[in-house]
Amino acid sequence: MAYPRLKMIKMKKRMALRRKLLILRNLTNSKSVKKSSIIMDAFIHINNLKLKLEAMKRDLMAQQHLHEEVKVEKINGNDDDQEFAIRVVIMKSGKHNIMVSILEGFEEIGVNVIQAKVSCTNNNFFHMEAIVKAQSSLQVVLHVKDITQAIHSAITKTMQPVDHHHV
Repeated sequence: MAYPRLKMIKMKKRMALRRKLLILRNLTNSKSVKKSSIIMDAFIHINNLKLKLEAMKRDLMAQQHLHEEVKVEKINGNDDDQEFAIRVVIMKSGKHNIMVSILEGFEEIGVNVIQAKVSCTNNNFFHMEAIVKAQSSLQVVLHVKDITQAIHSAITKTMQPVDHHHV
């Protein structure tokens, strides 16, 4: 008696999966009929959409004349464990390495990078997301404004022309 009921449940699940795959196939304009190919086409489609979104964000920033975005947030409220989440987006016009300058700024204020994700495109767009932590030997409490100021100083430093005659 339970066997036909189990068979019916499996058939309903299979039909629901087929409907969802057809919807996914239509949304992604996939020509595939195999489940794995439809899923792979959807994955590729999503990645392409992400790339288009990033391009649109860059275009919007350029149109609005936004040259930089610096966002720093304290991860937890505990002053003993000073961790900060950082996001830096720059439409850069300088030719110097912004990442190196930011890392040097972190070193100057006694901050270590725990994790970072960085991308740079066409030498004119820089994006960095990082988690930083104050060095354990640091005796002062760092605040969001300290980290933000270090990043802004680093950005300003990279935008200044290089003096090749001064050694």
